[in-house]
Amino acid sequence: MNLTLNIEVSADTQEAVAQIGDLNERVAWFLKEQAALERWRAERQNAEDRALAAAIVRDAQAAQSNGVPREEVAERLLSRWDRLFGDGGK
Repeated sequence: MNLTLNIEVSADTQEAVAQIGDLNERVAWFLKEQAALERWRAERQNAEDRALAAAIVRDAQAAQSNGVPREEVAERLLSRWDRLFGDGGK
């Protein structure tokens, strides 16, 4: 793949970068590593999301099997969600 980037830098940085003989290789390595990191983050997040969803479902099933009314189960789950994720997780 051939990728063209236009990156604005200061004159000092531009002068310093001009002295780096293997700049293309370094940038290509950096991009490759960043792509791998983003894939890892996505996989990790997806696994965490799946685990959280499974735990919520188990809790709801346990509550319902203990005779807790469906509406109360829903209220508990929404309250839990708000504690975990409300206001950006603060």
